[in-house]
Amino acid sequence: MAIKLKNRERPKAESSKKMLIRKECTERKKKSTGKRKGSGFIPKSIYLHESSYNHFEELAKYFGYQLGTKGLSSEQLSMLVHFLLDAYKKTESACIPLTYDGHYLYRIHNILKYRSKTMRDTTKELAEFMIECKYPVPMKSSALGECRNNSKYLWTNQIAQSLLDKDLVNKQIEKLNREATSIPYDNELDAPFDDELDAPFDDELDPSFEDEDEIDFNTDYFQ
Repeated sequence: MAIKLKNRERPKAESSKKMLIRKECTERKKKSTGKRKGSGFIPKSIYLHESSYNHFEELAKYFGYQLGTKGLSSEQLSMLVHFLLDAYKKTESACIPLTYDGHYLYRIHNILKYRSKTMRDTTKELAEFMIECKYPVPMKSSALGECRNNSKYLWTNQIAQSLLDKDLVNKQIEKLNREATSIPYDNELDAPFDDELDAPFDDELDPSFEDEDEIDFNTDYFQ
């Protein structure tokens, strides 16, 4: 038999539900923030005119990004910002990626380099960090050669070591650039980061929860 809540008890139940949702959102955001900081990213909030945001979306589609129902994620926007900075800086020692897969490969290389040089991680610790943070292995990278496997998150010492090699990564980006066309293509990865951590908070579940979109700037280029 269904038990109906008295009118005075219903607000308490709704309040408890909101508190639980807020707690879950806070825990998710804390976990996501820890992952990004551990990857060497600095969180910054920016505000864009609609026309500027639309230009970012057009650029993302051109490079083959897959957009969610709410548009660009903060991670995708961050990768586009990195591309524009590289194109502006025109670093001679680096090949500027012109595809989604190249952008992601470049990002992974910088994460591994940060963990290796700044955090002093061993190759084994690099692989463990990438697995723990659920960074997908760049499946389209022929640079992995025999090290590649078919698991999305199965990082190995050999894969981590290969993607630390600047020259090897540059050659792979050049290859991806040559294969690129102006027609967007389907990516093997639905998103460059774990869907749960990168998903925006649902305002419909808790309208009182405020969350600012963040862009993660990592100015560590190929040196």
